[in-house]
Amino acid sequence: MNSTSDNQKASSVPVYRPECSAAQNQDIRVPPAKHPRLEKTDKWIGLDARKIESHPSKNRAKPLQSFAFWLESAEYSPANVTKYNDEFSRYKHVESIGSFTGCYTLNNEVLSFYEGDDGRNALIFVKLFSESPYFKKLKKTIRQLDEIILFATADFMKGCQSFQPAVVFAKIMGAGDHYLEIALEHIGLSQEFDFKRKLPLPLLVELSEHLWDCSRAIMADPQQRAALIETLNTAVMTECIPANLESLLFMNDASACEVHQKLQPCRFMYGEELEYCTDILLMSETALSDFDALLTIWKQKLERKLCENKVPPSECQLELLRGRYAEARVFNEKLNIHIGQWHSCVFPDMWEDKRLLEVNVSPYTLGQVFSVGDKEYPVNTLFTQFVTDIAWEMNLTISSGHKHIDLHQSIGANPELFFRMLVDVEDKAWLCTCFKTEADSEKLHRYVVQGKQGESKSRIVKSMVTAFNKALEKGKTGKGGGFYQANHGIIEFWSNLVGNTPERNVPMNIQMDKYEDNQEARLGHIVTHPKNTAEFRFFNCPRNGDEGILISRLLEAWHIKIAEDQTARMPITYTPCDPLAKVDTVELYHKYASFIESLGLNPAEYEELLWI
Repeated sequence: MNSTSDNQKASSVPVYRPECSAAQNQDIRVPPAKHPRLEKTDKWIGLDARKIESHPSKNRAKPLQSFAFWLESAEYSPANVTKYNDEFSRYKHVESIGSFTGCYTLNNEVLSFYEGDDGRNALIFVKLFSESPYFKKLKKTIRQLDEIILFATADFMKGCQSFQPAVVFAKIMGAGDHYLEIALEHIGLSQEFDFKRKLPLPLLVELSEHLWDCSRAIMADPQQRAALIETLNTAVMTECIPANLESLLFMNDASACEVHQKLQPCRFMYGEELEYCTDILLMSETALSDFDALLTIWKQKLERKLCENKVPPSECQLELLRGRYAEARVFNEKLNIHIGQWHSCVFPDMWEDKRLLEVNVSPYTLGQVFSVGDKEYPVNTLFTQFVTDIAWEMNLTISSGHKHIDLHQSIGANPELFFRMLVDVEDKAWLCTCFKTEADSEKLHRYVVQGKQGESKSRIVKSMVTAFNKALEKGKTGKGGGFYQANHGIIEFWSNLVGNTPERNVPMNIQMDKYEDNQEARLGHIVTHPKNTAEFRFFNCPRNGDEGILISRLLEAWHIKIAEDQTARMPITYTPCDPLAKVDTVELYHKYASFIESLGLNPAEYEELLWI
């Protein structure tokens, strides 16, 4: 038996209602409310169904019904509503809601957009939807599982503005293949956008309503489809990116006072990856034994250095460790070195078809000294004496040098500073030519501008910069302080749009673990992984300890400059620059000198870092 209220009689679409009391019937719907991010504006030219339909077309078809219309007419089982109500109620009281869906990426993406009860309902939907028998059947035939979940989540949350969560879920599940067909149609369209990865949830939510309005004729016609893709791309650039960037970097309360986290450069901790080429072929039969011999030679030369420097044997511990893998257990694959308080290790890495020799050392702060018996050694002396001099004596060729910096101290709880740094690194892609690392840039530290999608990705970064600068002009208050975890939103936003962070092999590599602090570094342990560091991959390997310290000082000054620009509310700039494009040496030298001078440093002092 169906019962309708006065409001429902005004609708021409019949809505199935379970047989229940008037009080229960009232609970099926929720008070009407508009989500501010879901409202259409006149700026979405070409996305309104009526405007699309007015476009001349030989094969005109009715638009896909809007989601609101579809949801009203979708049938559902009263028994399922009762069952899903129980499920939603049960998970309302689960404390670890952020992890129970079993997929960290999805959890993080959902919680970064939906907050409070909305976030909890969205995660419950993700869990129930992904564990449903219907969805499990899809795993055998459908590849875009995450995309389907996110599309369905966006639709579910829109539906919750009008119906109770259990009712919306019952309607979506009841539609089965019909809903899936529409979702896959939207996914197919979204995959033609300028984005390297799937659309991030905030952009997907804003676009999904318009995707529902798109005509099937437009979907099928190649020319109209291409025009629609371009319209959607433009809409993302001009509408979605600004809205979502503002939510990540700026406060909603215009009267809020901007508070910047105090930068403490003296607490910045640096980590080193020094890599050297060898003549050992990766797949050769003697590769393991050859590397074993190489480590033995390094150990012997180090022992002689320690003797020359009169380091007491009681202050030294050199340990050759057997390989971890079955076929390597009879060979040494790592040399652990303790010299007083200072620690380093030498081990194999690989690049293309060769084995590299990599050296990591204890993290340090600028000006730090390490005690070795009754003597104190500055970091640059330790580098030179016990790393770079030995590599030089063994005739090892420099491969690369990756510099790490502690994210908790350098970026901390300042997402705007983080965003500014990401853009500035991309803006100065020409720096790798100064350090003679441009030849490997596409494989070792690919910039946004590089690759087949370089032009479209650069366009996206430009739109981010434009949106950011317009927000500054409007007097928006930045999030200069807050939670360290807020940086995760920047990582997700950037990586979903341009696909370059936090993946590996990018100029500023970050794979932030928001629950991990640099306690290892504080204890003096080697930390050269980007879970809690920013890894700058475009520097070359320092030729001696002094160069290593100069690179650290350059990074310190760079962070200080970015922080000062933030305080002064300076706009940011981005000019795509392909590091593989030929640049006049004199022009490059002047650009480098100007950059060093802008950091408040003496260009003459930093000339020795140049490889041109």
